[in-house]
Parts: sequence; structure tokens; C-alpha cells
Amino acid sequence: MNRFSYYIVGILAVTMIFWGGCDVSVNPFIFDGSPVSAVIEIDVDGTSFSETEQYDQMDLDRLLDDIDVSIDSITVFNITLQIDKLPGTPEDLLLSGSIRLDNQNLVTLSEIPVNVFANEQSIFGGAVSQYLNVNSQTFAYLMSLLGQSPLPPVTVGVSGQSSGSPVRLRVVVTLYTQVYGS
Repeated sequence: MNRFSYYIVGILAVTMIFWGGCDVSVNPFIFDGSPVSAVIEIDVDGTSFSETEQYDQMDLDRLLDDIDVSIDSITVFNITLQIDKLPGTPEDLLLSGSIRLDNQNLVTLSEIPVNVFANEQSIFGGAVSQYLNVNSQTFAYLMSLLGQSPLPPVTVGVSGQSSGSPVRLRVVVTLYTQVYGS
């Protein structure tokens, strides 16, 4: 074969691998969903707080903002947590408790220094994993919600105890997704 034939065969092989072995042939549109957050303000003079008073709604429908295609599926690729210490909170405060989605434990916190989550961090590993226990069943529950149409709102609640008082915090839970469409 001459050089031109090798060139054509190479292009055809790469094209077949791309279209046959890539999800693009099934879902030609892959988007990052809009990040969706729940913001919970905690302002208590004691050392404990309950989710009946500390909750927010996460509107999952906002994931689809600016996406105008038929949705095939939605996948969560990250959930992050940020805990902002507000004025009046002791510097050496330790937190224990849980973050719940629709009354199901998502994360259990175990004596974390309040400054560990001063910056947004993933709940799925890294340096913060020693302070967290992520419930995989709640993650599966969340994935089942993302299969519904229309997408339902989710109640995010925070409850726990602290090593000191007062507790003045802003807890932000953010969901990052990929949206597959056709």
C-alpha cells in the first residue's frame, strides 16, 4: 500500500474507535450541571443544634439551568462542604454531628476542628477524610432522585454538638453534576 492508503486506514481506525468506544455515540451532549448549594446558618448560644431548626432546600431543578436538550441522565461527580466560622465562634471549636439529605445521613462528622472546612472541600477523600464518614446509601438515594422528572427539591439538614459556645457557623453543601443529553 502506498502512503495515502495508510493515511486513510489510520483516519478510519481512529474515527471508528472514537465513535464506537466513546459515550459520544450514545450521548452526544455532555454538560456540567449548574452547581447547586444549600446554605445553613447556625446561631446558637449552647453547644448543640438540631436539624429541625438548621436546614435549607437544595433545588435540584437548578442543575439544568441553561441546558436545552433532552436529558438522558445526571451523574454526581462531587459533593463539597464548607464551614465558615462567623464572628463570636471560639477559635478552637470542635464539631461532631451529621449532614442529612431528606432525613438520610449523608456525612457524619467526628470532632473536626472548625477551621478544617474553612475552604470548600470534597467529602470524598483527601486530607479531610479522617474527620468524615460518608454514607454510600444516601449517595445512591441522591442518584435515584436525579433520575426523576421533574427533579425534586432536597432538604439538607445539619445537627450536632460542639466543644464550646456560642456556635455561629455557615455550612454550605454544594452538589456538582454532569448532565448527559441527546
